Amino acid sequence: MKRFSFRLQTLLDMKRRREEELARKVAEKNNEIIRAQQSLREGRDRLSQFQAEEKRQRTTALSAVLLRLSVVHRHTLQRDIEDHGRRIAKIRQELQTAVQSLREAKIETRTLEILRDKKRDQWKRDYAREEQEFTDDVSQKGHIRKSKTAGAPYGR
Repeated sequence: MKRFSFRLQTLLDMKRRREEELARKVAEKNNEIIRAQQSLREGRDRLSQFQAEEKRQRTTALSAVLLRLSVVHRHTLQRDIEDHGRRIAKIRQELQTAVQSLREAKIETRTLEILRDKKRDQWKRDYAREEQEFTDDVSQKGHIRKSKTAGAPYGR
């Protein structure tokens, strides 16, 4: 009797671990996007607070040095916002790649599961056939033995 091959199961386990690893990577990228969006919102809030404060200060006194410093600071805040936007776009691209890899890994895993199930079903059919052949052989030999001893008297 042949045994069911567990090499396919081992390969399937490896694919499942890879799938779990990719799922963790997708979750990390999602969290990274959330954090980047929060810092982008904070940067925009800082810029709008700074602009409102500057608007109030300009109504009272105009100093060339203060005006120049406020322009430099405003440009720095805007640059930070743009950097956060680029960072979010980069992370989203990485996320898209990770999601595609996860999708492919799920397809591979499902394919192996189907193959494993088909092989297991084939093994079960083969085992059942061998078992039936063995049972038929035993009952046939028993019938032959009974028929030989039924016609012959004991003690011969």
